Amino acid sequence: MISVKMVNEAGPFYSGLNVELIVSSFLMRCYSPTSSSKHLEIATRFSDEEGIIIQFNNTGHQYAHRLPIFNCSFISTFPEEDERLIFGGSDLIRIEGIRLIQTCTNYQTFFKCLFIFDSILNGASVNADDLNICDVDYKILNKLISVSYSKMDEYLINTWNKFIIQKQTIIINLDKLSRLPSNISSLIMQSGIKKRYEALPPDSFNLFDSSLFSIFSNLKTIIIYTTWFDNLYSFNLYSFLSIINKSSTWTKIRILAKRGTWILALFDNKKEWRSILSAYDETKLNIKMETTKTVYDCVFISRVA
Repeated sequence: MISVKMVNEAGPFYSGLNVELIVSSFLMRCYSPTSSSKHLEIATRFSDEEGIIIQFNNTGHQYAHRLPIFNCSFISTFPEEDERLIFGGSDLIRIEGIRLIQTCTNYQTFFKCLFIFDSILNGASVNADDLNICDVDYKILNKLISVSYSKMDEYLINTWNKFIIQKQTIIINLDKLSRLPSNISSLIMQSGIKKRYEALPPDSFNLFDSSLFSIFSNLKTIIIYTTWFDNLYSFNLYSFLSIINKSSTWTKIRILAKRGTWILALFDNKKEWRSILSAYDETKLNIKMETTKTVYDCVFISRVA
């Protein structure tokens, strides 16, 4: 019997395909072993003139280093391919770039921006230093969001459109988002992010912008983490109501906070909670407080059937 140990080997890793694939996620899970090579020229062998090369990497987010990588070259019939099998499941891998064989175009700069945007919409911890986030990233994303991309080529536009069409669930972790440059977080936030501990803060901080609904027309589920360890980012549920009423596509929203913090305090204020119930009921929305099996209290919002 051969004992094999998975290692956390540094990327990048390359995988060639003989079709021009358009991806819709830039922070993904490999649910089955995914073949790749450490060498770009090897991946090129598996792509014809109309194919692509996908560049994976285990960088850019907090737990990237945990991704199991199996160097199987020592048992391969073709050891010169220097093959690596990527095992995902619960661990995420970054799509760092795609190369089109036909046009010899490398979209790594563009994919860096989309990885950042996809990560903040998946509640992931983006490593800003690792990615060297700069003003160029903001400008590219801002152009895409504002539909000012007429000078971009067709593959880029198709990639963006597939991404926004297929995105049905958004996870916002306010603490992780607060650690990014303010211009990046401003792409989805209304007035910025600030630590708030009171049950009903009077300002509009920590609220996402309603433009998310126009960007992601098929959005169904929104999950918001308002605490991370002892950091709290509460927000005004009346102001939140005015935002979510601007869309008819979503079906459920979960707002989570550390057990015993601002959500429970708001629920324990019976007069205020009844007022919130009434406000949401007037717009045909159900809102209730739940205690989950984890360490969170939860506000669950859904539409009246």
